[in-house]
Amino acid sequence: RRWYENKCFVAWIILVPLIIAGGIAGVVVSLNKKNGGSSPTVINDPTAGNQVNITNAFTLIMPPTYALADTYYCGLSWNAVNEDCSSATPCPSGSNSECPVFEDCIPFTNCGKDFVFLSDSTVQGGGPDVDDVKSTFYCGATMDSDNFDCDESTPCPNGPSDCTKENEGCFAFTRCNAEVSPESFINT
Repeated sequence: RRWYENKCFVAWIILVPLIIAGGIAGVVVSLNKKNGGSSPTVINDPTAGNQVNITNAFTLIMPPTYALADTYYCGLSWNAVNEDCSSATPCPSGSNSECPVFEDCIPFTNCGKDFVFLSDSTVQGGGPDVDDVKSTFYCGATMDSDNFDCDESTPCPNGPSDCTKENEGCFAFTRCNAEVSPESFINT
């Protein structure tokens, strides 16, 4: 199993410190965005019992770029691929050589099921602007968006090979590019 397929594991990593910090009884942990932020909200509510509300755990996690390989599928256009994911051929390397003749490897489709990309009306054939998506790829040591240091990070539009520091990965959907907001192309 890949790291992002085990959402229980991701939720466990996020929730255990929050529950310990807030106490067990009477705490509601909400990972929804509140007031435009992406931080978890801990609400003391003695009537809530041990309730934990997880509706969008990925608001806190920036996936490593290799996780996006599951969104690469062959087709004539982004729209065509998304209309019939079941018959589309995966091309996780991003190479057209994995595709049938006359088809291209289309990145950032919604066929991978782990991400929901939004289509940009200015992109011919549909889909998000690939350059915009890749402009949010930055090198770092953590997936936690609250602790990601953009000032110390370098762009990695080509993936992890762009990262040169030890113990560093390439993460997608960062907020390091002030000109591009991940919400413009990914449904969080």
